[in-house]
Amino acid sequence: MALTARHYGLPWTSGRVGDFENGRVPAALPTLYAAAAALGQAIGRPIALVELLPGDGSVQINDALTVPLSAVRAAVSGEPLAAVGKPSKVKLQALIGELGDADLRIIKSIGADGRQRWRPC
Repeated sequence: MALTARHYGLPWTSGRVGDFENGRVPAALPTLYAAAAALGQAIGRPIALVELLPGDGSVQINDALTVPLSAVRAAVSGEPLAAVGKPSKVKLQALIGELGDADLRIIKSIGADGRQRWRPC
């Protein structure tokens, strides 16, 4: 696997492969993609990214967001992202107040009416 991983741009040794298998290597999307390609070549069949995400537990996305591993598997499989937690009305109001013109342009570009959709219920 290490030899094949190097072919896909991952400068891995057999120890690094073991670290990846045991969750000690950060699994950014480019790493997952290259690892799936390398593993598929090594075993002789295509590998779906979701196959690299077995088990239970959670994944820390960033300092403010940790999600169940099952939600990450679902997202990688093409399912829409589920809402993870719901900000309080006070926090949501503060976030809305921070929206700038660039934020509103992005919201509009994806077909959402930012001023209506971002108001708390």
